[in-house]
Amino acid sequence: MRNARLAIAFGLVLLLSTPARADALEDVKATETLSQQVADLIAAGKLKAAYARLKPYWPIPAHEVDALIYQAQGQRPTIEARFGRSLSIERAGTQVLGDSFVRYIFLEKYERHAIVWAFTFYRPGDAWVVNSALYTDDFNAMFEWLPGAPGSPEALERQARTPEAGPIRLTRHPHPPSEDGGH
Repeated sequence: MRNARLAIAFGLVLLLSTPARADALEDVKATETLSQQVADLIAAGKLKAAYARLKPYWPIPAHEVDALIYQAQGQRPTIEARFGRSLSIERAGTQVLGDSFVRYIFLEKYERHAIVWAFTFYRPGDAWVVNSALYTDDFNAMFEWLPGAPGSPEALERQARTPEAGPIRLTRHPHPPSEDGGH
């Protein structure tokens, strides 16, 4: 869907903007809790409240988050006209990149299709902030984000175990990293 891809591109542009001050989440469990709360709000049809829940922890200017909310809300009628009503949301996976990034992936199921939501958090020091909140109906992206897919942490880890693999090694954990960096 063209509009969903535009929303993702718009979100990425906003992430490259000058960062604003954000509150921080004290531990990785708080990121998991927040992402579930946001997903529950999306499932309840409360898109504005979902983004508002992320807003204090997102280091971009508040007016840019408001623009994301406006655009996402504007796309909802088109999504519902094409895919039917939203039925439920389910957690599809968690991805971890080192000790600094964690992504929670949810599938919002509609009558005729699904949308994948990905909430990514970044730990620049001792606390976590929102790095991105993306959604798409592109199945290629869905499978790339899910465990075991080409380009996923599992696939890259398998590649890293081969002799010709480069120096980059990503791993996926069933649970987010511990605060002490241990896995």
